[in-house]
Amino acid sequence: MEQFKKMMELVLNAEGNSPIYNCMLSINDSNNNIFYKGATGTFCNGEDLVSPDCRFRTGSMTKPFTAAIVLQLMEEGILKTEDFYFDLINSETKNILSRMDLFDKVDCSGNISVLHLLQHRSGLCDYFADDERFTAYVMQHPSQSWNWKLVIEKYFEMGLNNKPAFKPGDGFHYSDTNYLLLAILIEQLTRKPLHQVFDERIIE
Repeated sequence: MEQFKKMMELVLNAEGNSPIYNCMLSINDSNNNIFYKGATGTFCNGEDLVSPDCRFRTGSMTKPFTAAIVLQLMEEGILKTEDFYFDLINSETKNILSRMDLFDKVDCSGNISVLHLLQHRSGLCDYFADDERFTAYVMQHPSQSWNWKLVIEKYFEMGLNNKPAFKPGDGFHYSDTNYLLLAILIEQLTRKPLHQVFDERIIE
């Protein structure tokens, strides 16, 4: 199992703009009788060692989960990536999200496709990174219980719907908003909460 530890150590790089302080690896392969659980490196403070039982905030690691599930639904014939997003969601959600993408005061929301969201080509603002007021609100309300409707409420409250980077399909702009919309879509098409879909289709 020493080779696994050496592989993890190759990943570590505490220098540069995107430092990697630690790595965790778990292998559960009953077919080849390989079972391994290990960790190497430290927390970002550079002092405390990580262990295989440490827990970290998943953050954007759920984006590949979300994308994989959307592509599974495509393979199952439930949607096509070229479908317009607003054609797939229910009427209540359409009402909440209407006028989400006002480019030069023209509502382009209906022109956003599933593929635009997957590829960060919708032009939608990132509610998390494009306006510091959202992070400030989160920090001021640490016990706030969040759901997608509250995030979208803040999106409109901050006027982010009036600040798209471009018309859908005309460029690339990384935005958490894209994957929030895909999460809503998954819940509506599967009729299950997102965490359950993650468990059933990816984790388990």
